[in-house]
Amino acid sequence: MATFTTQQLELPDEILTPWLGKVQYGSVIAALSNSTPMLFGKGHSMTFDIGEAEYVGEGVNKSGSTVTSKIVRTAPFKFQKTVRWTDEVQWADEDTQVDVIRQILDKIQPALSRALDYGIIHGINPSTGTTVSAMDQRLINATNVVTKQASDKPYVPMDAANALVLANRFVPSEFAMDPLLAAQFSAQRAGGAA
Repeated sequence: MATFTTQQLELPDEILTPWLGKVQYGSVIAALSNSTPMLFGKGHSMTFDIGEAEYVGEGVNKSGSTVTSKIVRTAPFKFQKTVRWTDEVQWADEDTQVDVIRQILDKIQPALSRALDYGIIHGINPSTGTTVSAMDQRLINATNVVTKQASDKPYVPMDAANALVLANRFVPSEFAMDPLLAAQFSAQRAGGAA
């Protein structure tokens, strides 16, 4: 078998760019987030809240604002998929090599999309199914959650999630759900079922 590293691989933009889009839109997290991948290395950012505004009369003393800040530490985690091929591919003509690369990319895209979601949502290494202890900031640890009860209509948890977001002074803009739940939700909403 030949060893072929990513440094040796130069994919044309017309192949790589659409493929990266498939990885992104195959992931719930990537589809909901407008963030771009972070640079290598640890980092931090500050979030803050300045409270509410105050009405005051003209020339009247103004109260001070209370600023509540929080430092959020970030650490990068990478996921990868290893693919090996035989020497015959390396010796093949460029058209054959590009075709093999397209096939490989199509096969690994779903795994990379799932890896992004498993890591960020659950902190799980998808290849082993075990928790990655270093990934301590995961969505599964969120305290603002809505749990679907077995007897709930499919749209009930979505309405409850919207109420939760509004209660925290945010405007709901995106919603992700399991495809099976989405199909039930769509059928019941469109059919007018209550």
